[in-house]
Amino acid sequence: MNMAPIRKRNMVVVVVTLAELKRSFLIDLIGGTVCYVLLRRALHHESIAVLGSMAGPLAIKMALRLSKRAPGRKAPVFVGSARKESGLS
Repeated sequence: MNMAPIRKRNMVVVVVTLAELKRSFLIDLIGGTVCYVLLRRALHHESIAVLGSMAGPLAIKMALRLSKRAPGRKAPVFVGSARKESGLS
């Protein structure tokens, strides 16, 4: 009986701590709610507020990730708009 050779497969194990789960959940819950309420009151438009409640926590997480860069490296600073920097007024 001819058996196929057994392949060795690497297995990746990802460990997520409870503290990281809580942090992520709170950023999503609080950040999304705050973004929704602020946009809803400012713009009086439901669909924009819903989109903002989705994009807000993602922006917060990205900002936190950029602030945790390697020591000695500065996080990029976004000053002004792309329109001003490119000279397209």
